[in-house]
Amino acid sequence: MLIKFYDLYVKRHDNHAYIPIKDHPYYRSLLTKNQGLYEGYVIKSFYQYSKPTGRWCVFYDLYKKIKDHGYNFCCDPIVIKRINGMWVCVHGKHRICILYHILGPYVLMKIIDSIYVGSIGYNKSYDNILTFLL
Repeated sequence: MLIKFYDLYVKRHDNHAYIPIKDHPYYRSLLTKNQGLYEGYVIKSFYQYSKPTGRWCVFYDLYKKIKDHGYNFCCDPIVIKRINGMWVCVHGKHRICILYHILGPYVLMKIIDSIYVGSIGYNKSYDNILTFLL
């Protein structure tokens, strides 16, 4: 199955709402290089704050590592499920926001059994054609 990146939602841990990936604080903090936005959001969840990526420097280092060397999809799968008619990232929010920032919205995600296994890049101008194919 192929899913467009911009069709993906992520769950906010501070109010449990599903929001488009482009609006998630992890992505927004990368987009604007805003450490305060990231840390102000992460601290709202003890679970997220206690993870290594709860610190901006670790999160940003992960971003640079993925940007420079790519992402190994086998190490820690990113899980995407259909919930209430939306495609939602239920595991791997940090990594999916990083990949969205690096690859952009006009990339297709290849999903097999709810696991994100790779991306297929395409030009924005092909969007209308692909809409009919998917």
